[in-house]
Amino acid sequence: MRKVGWASPVCAAVAIAAATLIGVTGCSDTERVWGFSPIYLTYAELRTPVTAVAPVEIDITGKIYVKDSYIYVNELYEGIHVIDNADPSSPQRIAFIPIPGNVDMAIQGTTLYSDSYVDLVAIDIADPLNAVEVARIEDAFPYMTPWPWLQGDFVAGSPVETPDESLGVVVGWEQTLIERERRDFIFDVAAPTATNRSDATGTGGSMARFTIVEPFLYALHDSYIQLVRIDDPVNPSLWSTVDVGWGIETIFPYGNQLFIGSTTGMFIYDNTDPENPTRLSQFAHVTSCDPVVAQGDYAYVTLRAGSFCGGGVNRLDILDIADLTDPLMVESYSMQGPFGLGIDGSTLFVCDGVAGLKVYDVTDPMNIDLLAFETSNETYDVILIPPLAIVVGPDGLDQYDYSDVATTGELVLLSHLDVVKPLTPASTAPTYVR
Repeated sequence: MRKVGWASPVCAAVAIAAATLIGVTGCSDTERVWGFSPIYLTYAELRTPVTAVAPVEIDITGKIYVKDSYIYVNELYEGIHVIDNADPSSPQRIAFIPIPGNVDMAIQGTTLYSDSYVDLVAIDIADPLNAVEVARIEDAFPYMTPWPWLQGDFVAGSPVETPDESLGVVVGWEQTLIERERRDFIFDVAAPTATNRSDATGTGGSMARFTIVEPFLYALHDSYIQLVRIDDPVNPSLWSTVDVGWGIETIFPYGNQLFIGSTTGMFIYDNTDPENPTRLSQFAHVTSCDPVVAQGDYAYVTLRAGSFCGGGVNRLDILDIADLTDPLMVESYSMQGPFGLGIDGSTLFVCDGVAGLKVYDVTDPMNIDLLAFETSNETYDVILIPPLAIVVGPDGLDQYDYSDVATTGELVLLSHLDVVKPLTPASTAPTYVR
């Protein structure tokens, strides 16, 4: 890793003043001020071929994905933990796949597709212990940078040096003296940068930005879907893009539709022809983070306040989607700070952030009943593999048997995998910004 330096000399008066931590005007048209400079990972380092290594402790949890008897847990920007879940009461960490810049993943057959900052990487996981990179599309995704103000040492109003894309990808920021022109400093920080239910693919959570509908991988960006053709796993190719709208965040496939959550609403796309998703409708709501799941005639959307998405509401919205071209609000329910959710029949799971995990009977959308409420751990996302609920959050990975929750009002905790550095609260932690 390397940081951007400042090269041009300035007069002695400027240097002396800068040493006192005060931004000054010099005897030229430049000035040196304390600000934040990028830390880079070079492209050569980024593109070192991916291979699995021995299991490591889970440091900070990100998104999760389930395929066959394995759980794949993202370590934000670092890679993917492989967990053998043949016995949910005793899950075993068996390998770690280091992938710089990894946030999202999806699996088709024995190939795992992952982002790696600007690249898309295909990894053969036929033997998870010996997972190995088989293909890479360089520059598949836009150049993005982590947000400097999410760092604990960031000082509000500090200048931020514009990244030089030729030096590599930005992996962080450090406080340094920055030389700049004497002008108002302007820097646009790009927003930092799921799952068909067929037997060939796995299952992702509601917070996913990747999903697979054969023969395509869909990868969300801020305003469009990137389609990647993956019928030949060792030769994936960028296919086309579908413009959706600014601020799209999550993608959930259901039947022949794609439900896309954004900061301003929910989009429904007809995906009968996977090569050409076409918009059916949009349901607008207040600006807020917005994962969505759907089942039958209803879609379930959580809105969260106090995050990078903006907005000031925390609630669960239930929408009538019997007419996919005209979704209608049915009812809203207050939440504390919800993230992901999952639906199985009339049983709805909501990860309500610091509040914990809530389970509802949604038989009557106008009057849902709280069946169970687990408050022991902060929650981020859930995957339902009946009767198993796999829940991830900054405190770790929990697995519950929910087969009797409707009659007993209880979830049976089967196992808990702890993390090294639990973060609280999830609503303000940089772990889940994507």
